[in-house]
Amino acid sequence: MNKKGFTLIELLAVLGLLTIIALLGVPILLNQIDSQKQKNYDNFIGDLCLSAEAYINHTDNIEGIENFKEPGDTLDINVSDLIANGYVKSNTKNPKTKENIQSTDIITVSMTENKTYSCTMNGQVATKYKEAILNGAVPVLRSDMVPVTIADDGTVRKADTTKEWYKYADKKWANAVVLSNPSKYINKGPGKEIEETDIKAYYVWIPRYRYQLFESSTPIEIQIKFENKKTSKSTSTTVGEYLTHPAFTYGTEELSGFWVGKFETTGTSSAPTIKPNTTSLRSQTVSEQYTTSLLVSNNSRMMKNDEWGAVAYLTQSKYGKNSEVRINNKNGDYKTGCGASEANGASTSTCQIEYGKVTSYPQSTTENINGIFDMSGGSWEYVMAVRSDSSGNPLSGRNNLYNSGFNGKFGCPTCDSGTSGVDSSILELTNGTNFPDSKNYNLYDNSSNRENITGDNGCNGLKCYGYALTETTNWNDDHYYFPSKMYPWVVRGGDCSNGANAGVFSTYYYTGRAYSYVSFRTVVTP
Repeated sequence: MNKKGFTLIELLAVLGLLTIIALLGVPILLNQIDSQKQKNYDNFIGDLCLSAEAYINHTDNIEGIENFKEPGDTLDINVSDLIANGYVKSNTKNPKTKENIQSTDIITVSMTENKTYSCTMNGQVATKYKEAILNGAVPVLRSDMVPVTIADDGTVRKADTTKEWYKYADKKWANAVVLSNPSKYINKGPGKEIEETDIKAYYVWIPRYRYQLFESSTPIEIQIKFENKKTSKSTSTTVGEYLTHPAFTYGTEELSGFWVGKFETTGTSSAPTIKPNTTSLRSQTVSEQYTTSLLVSNNSRMMKNDEWGAVAYLTQSKYGKNSEVRINNKNGDYKTGCGASEANGASTSTCQIEYGKVTSYPQSTTENINGIFDMSGGSWEYVMAVRSDSSGNPLSGRNNLYNSGFNGKFGCPTCDSGTSGVDSSILELTNGTNFPDSKNYNLYDNSSNRENITGDNGCNGLKCYGYALTETTNWNDDHYYFPSKMYPWVVRGGDCSNGANAGVFSTYYYTGRAYSYVSFRTVVTP
């Protein structure tokens, strides 16, 4: 048998070819490694920037903060301060040095032209992603919030905030979560999956905007322009002109936006959550709901009626679904995130369109998983909005049996006089809970039987702007019943059994008492 091996020339040729491949391939591989290292470092700086921004937004006594107001302004933040105040962990590793971050490091925060932030450390810059059409009304994350992206199947991942993680032009609203175990993820980079069991609450960002005033008895596309909170507010009341939505003025403070619970509040009164595919929290008086809302996350509180209107108007724009939001018709356990298989679907014991199980969500404000759920159907939702008594103070409720638990006069002490427990001689509640600061509720004037809201909050006479009330009466056949002395509290959205009468424009009135079919929603002011 004749065996033939490689000749020396052939071996040399093969070796030469391998050498060429190595010479070409090694630089590419090294470049990929360097690129990944740089990406990791960019993310590291980006996370530090978020921490520094949260520290700036929640701390008043930072040296030099009074001069940090306009584009081009800079502010030096000591990492030691971030560590001491819990914004950064001391064992956070610098991916370049492989060592724990140094308390002596300085993060220089710069305000950009759109009045968002960029940061530098050791000459490395990482600028937060911002969508130009928001005009500076970009998401402002509180210290306990983690920015996330959510896949159609409900998978939640930590967002890379230096890249596109929201896009309102494509109806992709920004999402964030509050964790029950934040230490588990504090050193995890972007793309890390966050387990559902570790999530306490889901929130969605509503950017500040102005809208074009309109008059229409049928649904139309609401024209919206996002705006920076530093710009002068538009206060026009002329149809065709623009008005800055009143929900973005919180007391005397102008907001870049606010966070809204992605679902109706869930959990318990002592351990509230905001989660999908879970029974909504009901059977509480308004005062109990308000107290519960304060426990969900940092600076959380119960939603007001103007804030509901802000979400409804954004939904009815080109940045939202811009058509009727499908009802959550799941009865019995009032499961959050559900949707009917057809428009105005009848109440059913089955969750026909389940959150995390499909690719399109007609029950969402954006028709995708990035929007807000349960605003049509599910359970009715109390909002912090109430009629006033003759002295201009908020009413507690109907009478001594049917009331909110907040201290105040009753609108109809003699109503239900034949009902067990009703005492018509009791004219007001004095041993309940005091109302919170007036910026935390909308007050409806008692002088009229129609819409008239007191205060500088976007209303004028009998026309209430931005609240999804007079401007949108009976849109989509949604319920429209305004609160009265006998039923002074506002509820929104409709019940799972309301069919066509449920919707984001649906308004009804209740006594403030606890009901098994009334829940509430939580918001966070940045």
